[in-house]
Parts: sequence; structure tokens; C-alpha cells
Amino acid sequence: MADFKTHFNVAAVGAGLAATTLLVAGLAQPDELLLFFSLGIVGGLLPDLDLDHSTPLEIVFNLVGVLLSFLLIFHLSGRFAVLELALFWLLCFLFIKVVIYRLFTALTEHRGVFHSVPGAGLAGLLTSAALFHLAGVTPVVAWIGGLFLALGYLTHLVLDEIYSVNLFGGHTKKSLGSAFKFFSGDVVPTILLYVALAAAFLIAPEAEALLAILAAPETYAGMENRFLPKVWFEGLR
Repeated sequence: MADFKTHFNVAAVGAGLAATTLLVAGLAQPDELLLFFSLGIVGGLLPDLDLDHSTPLEIVFNLVGVLLSFLLIFHLSGRFAVLELALFWLLCFLFIKVVIYRLFTALTEHRGVFHSVPGAGLAGLLTSAALFHLAGVTPVVAWIGGLFLALGYLTHLVLDEIYSVNLFGGHTKKSLGSAFKFFSGDVVPTILLYVALAAAFLIAPEAEALLAILAAPETYAGMENRFLPKVWFEGLR
């Protein structure tokens, strides 16, 4: 499997290129790019959450705890005083860092059901739902955020599979096929994962607006016009 540094760097490069493409194509605002970029990096680290007491596990739980805590108080800001909101923030963060963290490490094993393609789909859908229902962003922004996280997640799985092949020695490792998969050897957890995937789709925001953008010829015309320079570095003149 690839190490933490490799996963982080590849996720950062991929998320940065994808975010820049959205900006150039006019599909995202500058203030949205940091969110998408961060979600892409988090997605690139998420599959190793089932590795107990790992650096990615600690980092991602910290990031998720802070993010969800702030989303909660933003949602409640009109109804409570500042000190009450601060208490809500602290309780939410501690709940994620202590209760959810310990429950997660107790119930998961490395390269289990979460280290899979449906795991990426579940993570992406839950992200879209959280951004829409808690952060109050538009459905399009919520879906793009979820897609960034899911693509980062899938990048992690592909990297692990690549590292399972010894290109110079001409042989494969025993871990081949354990990273990029659709099913786990454990039947019950796999079924529960697909049930959770279906449930997450039901609570995700409507996708019609995003599908309309993806189906519009103008979307790709804008990308084509600005993706390659007509005159190299003309903007420097």
C-alpha cells in the first residue's frame, strides 16, 4: 500500500487540478475552491480510517470533528447565545473524537468494507447531505463537494492497487485486489454498507440542477475555450 505522504500528495494534486478546472470553466466561485480542495484531500485519506491509531485516522477525525462542529453552530446561530453555541461546539467535537472514534476503531478492520468503491460512494453522499442540510449550501455545491471527496477516496484505492504490483519484479503482492473492490469477504457488513449507501442517497440533495449543468453544451464549450491557451502566456503582456 502507498504511504501517508504519497496519498496526501496525490490527493492534493488531483484536487487542485480539478478545482482549477472548475474555476476556469466558470463552474465554481473562488470562495468555494478551498472547500472542494480540502474535501478532495480528506477523501484521499479516508480509506485508511480503518487502520487503528494511524496518522490519517487522527487527522481526518480532527478535521471532521471541527468541520461538523462549526456546521452545527452555524445552523443554530440564530437561536442561541455565543456561550451556548460554544458549548454545543465542544460537545459535538468531543462526541466525534471520543465516542464515534472509539466505536469506529472497535468495529472496523483494515481494508474491510470501507476500503471499497461503495465506501467511496457512501462517503461522498454523506458529505453532500451534510453540506446541504447542515451548511445550507446549494445542491450543486453540495454535490460537487461530495464528488470531490469521493474522487479523492477512489484515488486512494487506485494507488493502493498500483502499489500491490511490483512493476520491476514482475510479480504481485498478496494485497492485490483488497483495495479497489465492490464486495468484502464479510457478507453481513457488505450488505449493511449497500443498505447505508441507498439510505444516504435518499437524504442527499436533489441532483437535477447539477445534471442540467453537466448536460448543457455550454459547460463544455467554456472548458474547451479556456483549457488550452491560444497564445502561450499572453496574459503576461
